This record gives sequence, structure tokens and C-alpha cells, in this order.
Amino acid sequence: MWVFVITAVLIFHYLARFVTHPVNQLIEGTRLIASGGYFNPQVIQRHDEMGRLAEAISTMGQEISRQQKALVQANEELLQANDELGRMASTDPLTGLFNRRYLLEILTKEYQRARRYQHELSLLMLDVDHFKQVNDTYGHICGDMVLRGIAALLKKTVRNTDLVARYGGEEMVVLLLETGGKEAVAIAEKLRGAIATRPMACNDLEIAVTVSIGVATWPAQGQEGYMDLLDAADQALYKAKESGRNRVVAS
Repeated sequence: MWVFVITAVLIFHYLARFVTHPVNQLIEGTRLIASGGYFNPQVIQRHDEMGRLAEAISTMGQEISRQQKALVQANEELLQANDELGRMASTDPLTGLFNRRYLLEILTKEYQRARRYQHELSLLMLDVDHFKQVNDTYGHICGDMVLRGIAALLKKTVRNTDLVARYGGEEMVVLLLETGGKEAVAIAEKLRGAIATRPMACNDLEIAVTVSIGVATWPAQGQEGYMDLLDAADQALYKAKESGRNRVVAS
């Protein structure tokens, strides 16, 4: 009887020391790996199958950790690439201003918001006076530098809440949020004066240019959508050109 009891006790201690305890350590090791931790196989202190299993689990954990880090880095690079694609899709490559597509996207939203909450909204349309003469006289490279210089001056001069975009060719647009007609004209005059008094650099040359600006504001009679606001600013710009250029005309 005692022989069986002693044998059972010895078997129990053997199993606890050489099977149950190592298995529990392996289970704890897998939990460490699952939570991003490191499992040290040396805690098993075995050189048999159990020890090799611990080594395999540790190696698997290190590989999982390496792949997780690689995945995180790949995701960060993908996010950066997506941000860059988004920036390129909304930016004019020559001037660095927003492009026409992005302008129309924002204008649509802001026009709807202005109508919903009865906020004023103004738009300036600028055109470089006699720009063809600039290209013919100084060349297209200098013409491009003039456009870049005007774009930089516009971004520097307008408010943080304003949006500046290249509309096409030598035309640029400034969208003035929550701005009435009187204030919009004052801002347009400030921009016109800044450009007229600051020649644009091209290599060793300084090229004097002026701009004509048309101003339109919502609300106004006959405006039913954002295209009406653009059209009103375009018509005002045409009048500024017809009346001598280098001036501001409000619709």
C-alpha cells in the first residue's frame, strides 16, 4: 500500500517539475508574446524536447515582433504616401497654391454653409495685367517666376482663414470666409497695391507687374449657387480690365 502511495507521490512531483511547470511557463511565454513582450527560453532550463519547444516559441515570438514592426513602418509610409498624393491632387505644381479642383470643392461646401447659416462669403478673382507681354519680353521661365512670386505674396498677405488658388493661366482666386463686400474690397485693394509696388524677381531682373481684381459677395440678388458667385467675380474682373487695369471692381 505504501509503495503505491510513494510511487504516486513521486510521479506527481515528477510531472509537476518536468511537465506541468514547464508547460505553464510555455503558456505564460505565449501570453507574453501575444502582448508584445519577449519570452526568454532559458527559464525552462531543459535540453530535451521541452527545451527545444521553448526555443521554437521564443524564435516565433521574435519573428512576430519583427513583422509587427515592419508592418507599423509600412503603414506609416503608406499614410505618408497617401498624404503626399492628397497634397499633389489639390496643389498647383507651378505656384504651390491650391488648384482649381480643390477650390471648387471647398467653394461648394462654404457656399452651402454660408447660405445655411446666413454668413457672408466673398470671392476675389485676380488676373495679371498684360501677362502675354511678360512672356514675350522676358520668356516663359520668367513668366512662371512672376506667377510664383505673386502666389507667394498672396499667401503671405491674406488671412489664415482665406484660401488662395490658381484658377487657370494667370488667374488666381482668393476665397474670403465670413467676409462682406466692403471688407473684401479693402482686402483686394491691399493685394493689388502690394503686387504693384513689389517687382517680381527673375534671375537678375526685376519685373514690375500689376493685377486687376474682380470682387463678388454672397448674398446678392440673382445668386442661386456657387457658380453665380464665380461668374459675378469674373464679370467684375472683366470690368476692371476694360476700365484701365490695375484696379479693383466690385460686382
